Amino acid sequence: MNHTAELEKALTDLRHITGISMEIHAETEEEVTKALEQLKLLSSAYKEKYNKIHFLQSLMTDSIPTYNVYDRAARLHIAPEEPRILYLLETSHSLDEDISEILKNLFPSQSGAFRIPLTEASCAILCPVRSLADSSQETVHLTARMIVDTVNAEALARVRVSYSKTLHNLLDLSTAFRETSLALKSVSCSIPNRRYFHITDLESDV
Repeated sequence: MNHTAELEKALTDLRHITGISMEIHAETEEEVTKALEQLKLLSSAYKEKYNKIHFLQSLMTDSIPTYNVYDRAARLHIAPEEPRILYLLETSHSLDEDISEILKNLFPSQSGAFRIPLTEASCAILCPVRSLADSSQETVHLTARMIVDTVNAEALARVRVSYSKTLHNLLDLSTAFRETSLALKSVSCSIPNRRYFHITDLESDV
């Protein structure tokens, strides 16, 4: 592919990602090369800023103004008011490719679930209630148990999972993340052999 064709493709990609149409007038090969590099940087920066996972990570850490959430969610085609459960998973070592593949199979993107990396040893799964058999507490608890048992059996890795109450709005995600993180730290210290728990276990076990 010559640089002119690459430039046309880069302009098409930018329009697809941002909705912005641009024309580049370059007379020399050097100008084409420079324009191509700048377009790739612009597309990369936009993807990073408006990536779904980056958006959800920012929501979890209160890094996005609340007035901007609905607009950003619409741009990314994420329903802001769909009922969801947040699962927080932590391993004793690191989330390797085997564990990532297991989680991908348990929560495929087609189900509407998001797998959100956090640290080398932890990740979050934002799971729509519609992808579960029902929204009962028992079903949500059994899903947490399934995560632990499957990762343990197939990847031979020990993990802990905490899970939230049903979230009815993306604006509740930061609160759910704080609560599940606290549950993971506090309850796991007081009950070292337990592998999955709900945030309300903090009230009864700590």
